[in-house]
Amino acid sequence: MNSEHYYKMTKDELIEIIEKLNDQIEYFKEREEDYDERLEQLNSENERYSRSIHDYERKEKEEEIYRQFPQMRPLWMKKGFDY
Repeated sequence: MNSEHYYKMTKDELIEIIEKLNDQIEYFKEREEDYDERLEQLNSENERYSRSIHDYERKEKEEEIYRQFPQMRPLWMKKGFDY
């Protein structure tokens, strides 16, 4: 629409257009909130998985060290307990 068209519109037509635009703005604000919530969930899951991977890698390194140097095993591991 060009500016001449707006000059020819009635006040009610302009109000209707403004209301539609406000509805669109509200919709996009809600979508943004939804995306923010989902992003927060994904970040939380990512952090949890990163910690799990780190813990698993640390345990693998410890087990490799204990295989190479059995004398370094903690006493509770020597007694047959698993961690």
